[in-house]
Parts: sequence; C-alpha cells; structure tokens
Amino acid sequence: MRVGCWDGEAQPVSIRQRFERVDALVALAVALPAIPIIVAVVRAISQRWIPIGDQALLEIRARDVLTAHHPLLGTASSAALSGENGVALNHPGPLMFDVLTLPVRVFGGGAGKAGGLGGAADGHDPPRTAASRRARNRHQASKA
Repeated sequence: MRVGCWDGEAQPVSIRQRFERVDALVALAVALPAIPIIVAVVRAISQRWIPIGDQALLEIRARDVLTAHHPLLGTASSAALSGENGVALNHPGPLMFDVLTLPVRVFGGGAGKAGGLGGAADGHDPPRTAASRRARNRHQASKA
C-alpha cells in the first residue's frame, strides 16, 4: 500500500476524491435522522390523523394567531401541579403556535399540525444543519 492510498487501492486517491467520500458520508448523516420524522408525518397525513387532547389545543391556539384572540402565553405546564403555592405556570411563550399557524391554516387540522411539527423538528437540528451547510459550501467552492 502506497502513501496516499485508501484501503489498499492500486492508485493514489486525490484530495478531491477524499472530499467526495466525506461529503457522501456527511449527506448520509444529514439524511438518516430525518427518515423517522418523514415517515411519521406521512403516516399521520395518509391515515387522516385527527389531533385530540393537548394536540387539539395546540391546533386551536395555532388558529388563534393573528386574530383578536392572539395567544400571549405558551401552553399550560405540569410544573404548576408540583408547586405548593398553587400558582399557574405556562411555558415561556407562544412561538410554537406561530410556527404552526401557516401549515394548520393551509393544510387543515391533522395534516397541517403533523407537517408543521415535523418540519420544525427536522429543521432545527443544529449538528445536521451545520454539517449540511459545510458540505454545501465545500461543494460550491469546488465548482469555483
């Protein structure tokens, strides 16, 4: 095996070929975690999932965004149950309702909620986002 070869190959591997292999692994690492989220969203939409309980409350509050009943607080928290002083606690804010507003209004109840939450869950994974950005920038630099 000569220096610059991988896996006992007869020809030396160029730096460009090494980057292509690494980029393929990065693409796989970015795509693989998204599969369960995509499967769950597709199943929810295809089986006409209808939100009930807390999920239904999230949909209702998402529909209230930009109306006269705009949510100013997040959902109720179970932390209020553990306190002895009886103070009602809420999650910090209504950002989840803002994120779900467009998909719920465009696609309707179950499909909009499943798609909105799936997109939010898949899109906010910092390590995967950084890896995909790194691969994209390297790909663009190699074209220049």
